[in-house]
Amino acid sequence: MNSFVKRTAVASALCAALLAPVGFSSAASAAPSSASQHATEAQFAVDAVQSFVSGERVTISGTAAAGEEIHVMNLPGGSGVETATADATGAWSLTSPGAAQGRFSVVVGDGQHSARVTLLPTHEAGDEVPIVVDPIRFTPGGKLVLTGTAAPNADLVITGVPQDAAQGTPVTLVGVRAGADGRFHAGGITLSTQLERFDVTFHLGSQKVTATAVSAEAEAEVTPLTVSTTSFVTGQKQVIEGTAPAGARIDVYSGTKRLMDVTADQNGAWSYTTGSAIMTETFSRTLKTAGQDDVTFVLTAEKVDAAGLTVSTATFAKGTKQLVEGTAPAGARIGVHSGSKWLMDVTANAEGKWSYVTGAAITADTFTRTLKSAGVDDVTFTLTAE
Repeated sequence: MNSFVKRTAVASALCAALLAPVGFSSAASAAPSSASQHATEAQFAVDAVQSFVSGERVTISGTAAAGEEIHVMNLPGGSGVETATADATGAWSLTSPGAAQGRFSVVVGDGQHSARVTLLPTHEAGDEVPIVVDPIRFTPGGKLVLTGTAAPNADLVITGVPQDAAQGTPVTLVGVRAGADGRFHAGGITLSTQLERFDVTFHLGSQKVTATAVSAEAEAEVTPLTVSTTSFVTGQKQVIEGTAPAGARIDVYSGTKRLMDVTADQNGAWSYTTGSAIMTETFSRTLKTAGQDDVTFVLTAEKVDAAGLTVSTATFAKGTKQLVEGTAPAGARIGVHSGSKWLMDVTANAEGKWSYVTGAAITADTFTRTLKSAGVDDVTFTLTAE
């Protein structure tokens, strides 16, 4: 049999196996007629390949009799039937000529046996890229459009879209593919006027993100996501307050990192307390809730009157250590600096009084230090020798 006739026969056999309703052809499942046939049949196998990353080439591998030609039909980007040869150990492998983009089946055979293998795309590599859904708005009687970002070339499944908003019957959108830049676009379903809002869930690998679609009429009635807190006291934990739709879950982010969530009460009020004292001059967070635009807010530290940090000592005795005293907000920590060099900290007591003794005798004619405390202006003082 010449190579063309043999290749045609192989293609016909593989095509029949591809159309068969079971995983193996009748040739593969037939009982062996001899010991040698049994030995050959035992050597033919296809390694378990269950998944692949969309947009990448796929490698099929297995074992067969040494030197046996292996034919694979329906590989992505292939011309029909691709061929590999088992090496001296019986191992063989074949990589698809093109990238795989979605679920597909191949048939693998050695001329006597064949097996059908179905491969599914996986998004494990894309799980590091979160699904971000754009706010979903719709006009009754118009088209529902769903957009957002996910892993590049990822295939999403979207559930919960009402086929008929009057009945609320949900449908599932399968194979919604993100582009190379991660943007996806789906929808086009005409909605009636009965529902004002409904939840849509986006699935990708282990990720599941739910967003609320809101009609134009309902949006006007929704309590906006706001932050009423505008400032904080440095060195203390801070209560952050605001409004949102009643029962809404508000996710709190620091940059792209999710920290926690809080739920608005029946009146639309929400609040939370920062996990630790705020030691910086500004404090910024981003709030996210379904059906509304994200809100990023920046709080500023409240300034305490500079008179709150004072120095009562005015002179010193040259050649001796000196007690330096003053006042500050109760419990405040005061950093003592010589120029830009930090020397020590001292804490004001419950009455707002603080003091410290210099580490060494003062031998100069003047003595200058700078005091720093959170929430107040720096104070630089100069003592003179008595």
